Amino acid sequence: FSVESVSGFDKTHYDLDIQFHPSDKLGIRLIYDQTRLSQADIELFVSILDRIRQAFVADFSQQVTEISLCSNSDTLSNFRHPSKTGIGESVEHSDSILSLFSQQVLLRPDDAAVNDGFKKISFRELDLLSNQVAQSLLSSDIPHQSLVGLCTTRSVYLIVGMFGILKAKCAYVPLNHQQPASRTAHQLSEANINYVVTDQVTTSACDWLKMKSPLQLVCVEDCEKASTEPPDLMYCPNDLAYAIYTSGSSGRPKGILIEHHSVISLVRSLDSTIYQPLQANPQVTCVALIANAVFDASVQQIFSSLLLGHQLCIVPDELKQDCAALADFFQLHQVKISDCTPSLLDIWLQGDKYSELNLDCLLVGGEPLKTEAVKLAYQQDQSIRILNVYGPSE
Repeated sequence: FSVESVSGFDKTHYDLDIQFHPSDKLGIRLIYDQTRLSQADIELFVSILDRIRQAFVADFSQQVTEISLCSNSDTLSNFRHPSKTGIGESVEHSDSILSLFSQQVLLRPDDAAVNDGFKKISFRELDLLSNQVAQSLLSSDIPHQSLVGLCTTRSVYLIVGMFGILKAKCAYVPLNHQQPASRTAHQLSEANINYVVTDQVTTSACDWLKMKSPLQLVCVEDCEKASTEPPDLMYCPNDLAYAIYTSGSSGRPKGILIEHHSVISLVRSLDSTIYQPLQANPQVTCVALIANAVFDASVQQIFSSLLLGHQLCIVPDELKQDCAALADFFQLHQVKISDCTPSLLDIWLQGDKYSELNLDCLLVGGEPLKTEAVKLAYQQDQSIRILNVYGPSE
């Protein structure tokens, strides 16, 4: 018995392994799981490493936290449109909501991601908290692509629960705990929902087991002991992202299933038509969420803000119809983009505080927008760009 030749290769159980080889030059070798990370992800990571290297060469005394990881507009542009396609063209084959979100966590881990007026969490915190929700769901052996109810207050827990459901390779179905129990029961039954992600308020606000049994609740606050490690799953563009109920012509609620790639197409369209024209250089914009999560107007606000690296600011219900109080809230949190319905716009225009909203752009939808309202809005403030948008799900 003899050995003629031996060869070997490196393999780890990590998604990404970085090896440094110091000599007269510093060599860096990256080994990555191609089912979890794309070549674009690795190229972005390498560009960040190189930016850190250049910064230390210029000033070795500075801290890593002082180095801007997003100063290169080309890198951000490449993230926003990695496939270099225009609006309406196919997205990159490996893109999912979560792959784009992961890039933002890498780019700006300590930047504020979600602010509900009382609590603010960073991209890193949103990533870790949503991992815990996902792990809690997966520990219950939930089947992939299950429809999972999402019923929380208007808080950071809404977004944590939403991304946790997506990370469990499931789709969220937004539920309103203030709607009639019969409607919620109908949605739970028709969508065959066996799991609902809640917070402490909505857990006790509804008699869930009377609506559907068996039904398992996963409370966001109770997931704090779960692992913060990301689930070992592969996410695809054709995975279901959410199911949302809209009113058909008959008035009976109808569920619509939306996949990841459709959300990404919407985000890229909003980026090119709204976000990029508003700023000459990439910078963080605070985006208000006024719509309830059960309405698909929430989709355009939530995912365009977070997947493009901006901050989502959830507006408390009690401020929505008080234009003066809303203006103070917007100025406090430097909100520049908001959504609203034509009915809400009419209320804002009744007083003299509309111009104090100090917005760059207002997305109006959900109802017919009257020409008279638009004229009055521009009379009060010509600097606020108004866009008449239709339901993203349609």
